[in-house]
Amino acid sequence: MDTIPQSVGQSAETATAITTASTATNTTVNYTTWDTASLISRIQTLESSLAEARSLIPAPKPGQPRRPLRQIDSSKHTTRLIAIKFAYLGQHYGGYEFHGNDTSLPTVEETLFLALLKSRLVTALPGADPESITAWPGDEAASYSKCGRTDKGVSAFGQVVGVRVRSTRPTDPEKLAEWDEVRDEMPYTQILNRLLPHSIRVLSWAPNPPADFSARFNCRARHYRYFFTNPMLSPQTPNGKLDIEAMKLAASYFIGDHDFRNFCKLDASKQIENFNRVILHASIEKVEDGAVADSYYFDLRGSAFLWHQVRHMMAVLFLVGQGHEAPEVVKEMLDLNIYPTKPAYEMADDRPLVLWDCVFPEEELKWVAADEEGVRGALADTTWMGWHEKKIDLILAEGLVGLVEEVLNKRDAQQQADFRTVKKRVRQKEGHVLILGSGEPVQRGKYVKMVERKRMRPVGEINKAYLERKGDWREKRERKRKAQEEAERMEE
Repeated sequence: MDTIPQSVGQSAETATAITTASTATNTTVNYTTWDTASLISRIQTLESSLAEARSLIPAPKPGQPRRPLRQIDSSKHTTRLIAIKFAYLGQHYGGYEFHGNDTSLPTVEETLFLALLKSRLVTALPGADPESITAWPGDEAASYSKCGRTDKGVSAFGQVVGVRVRSTRPTDPEKLAEWDEVRDEMPYTQILNRLLPHSIRVLSWAPNPPADFSARFNCRARHYRYFFTNPMLSPQTPNGKLDIEAMKLAASYFIGDHDFRNFCKLDASKQIENFNRVILHASIEKVEDGAVADSYYFDLRGSAFLWHQVRHMMAVLFLVGQGHEAPEVVKEMLDLNIYPTKPAYEMADDRPLVLWDCVFPEEELKWVAADEEGVRGALADTTWMGWHEKKIDLILAEGLVGLVEEVLNKRDAQQQADFRTVKKRVRQKEGHVLILGSGEPVQRGKYVKMVERKRMRPVGEINKAYLERKGDWREKRERKRKAQEEAERMEE
């Protein structure tokens, strides 16, 4: 007779009891010859064996973790401040920054926090579940800083953060003399990539940033790219092809130190009064020729950017590319004598925008990439699989678009003329088609030139109205700080 194999984590007593019960139930017996008393006794024996087997199997408690949490005594480990460079695809996240409240989509930052906590690279708050976001000790306690804050749907290929993490660095001077800060250190890249989803990949880390390093304030430039195609809309949609040369000329007018209040979304809670930003480079670059459409990107580098600034700049470039506005509209909107307040217009779509890189002085950050073959292989495999899936989707989509075009082109010449006449008549009735970056034609009414559009109120008025309605958050923070200091003094 075969015995029942003992499963992982199953005690010998449990296996024996289950085997006994199984033997009792699986033995072939002719019960038709048994009397009533014998049958009852047999049933009682089987029930007793099964009850004994079940009693030896521990029942899981509600909320009990599947495995014990790894306990690490943080007092026995040194820590060090490092910089981390990573990339993420933003369409599945509710933006980068974690605000501490529940959102429909997770943020990139909270996902990173959870990986740092689960790996015990950052020590959780005392008494808190180290695998919960509520255990994050706070940015100040973790010496945490971030370079940029991308919006919902926006990706980044060169985001940088600074954070203090657990280290293997010895405290003994003799051991420290032999210790190599990279070779003998924890494999930070490997540890985090094992815990992060494939849409977030750590690329490298820097071992010795300045003691007062801030990813935000030490950054010298942010580099963005906004990707688009030409044509942007189906060939059957009028006004879907862009004038790339006109867009190039318009983009060149962004370069320099300008007031960008007409190219951003105003956040009155910040009480911003200075909208001057320096654009170091702005151009339209071609990626490749495509079977259906050519690919381009708006290449933009600057010292810092305002809220939604890049998407507003791109929206105006699309208007220029469609011929709705002349390239000089950029120069005019940067001139506060012509546009003292922002005209009303829609900003470009979020998904094609990428925070391409964050630039730091070379002497401050020496990046260390994954140097273990296994780590490199795993990193390459996950990114390759994601790319391959999207590439196949692209090939299939291009084939479908080409098939549709072929069918339309084979129509009778008169039918095609009639079709275009009808479409043209409908388009004229509906107004104009607006390109915002998603590839979907946005129907709007009669086009109104930028100079004739409704304007926002002056920034000073908007800020003042917010203060009257909500109060100054800086004053509230100062009052809270003083109250905490007073409470601590009273306790002493």
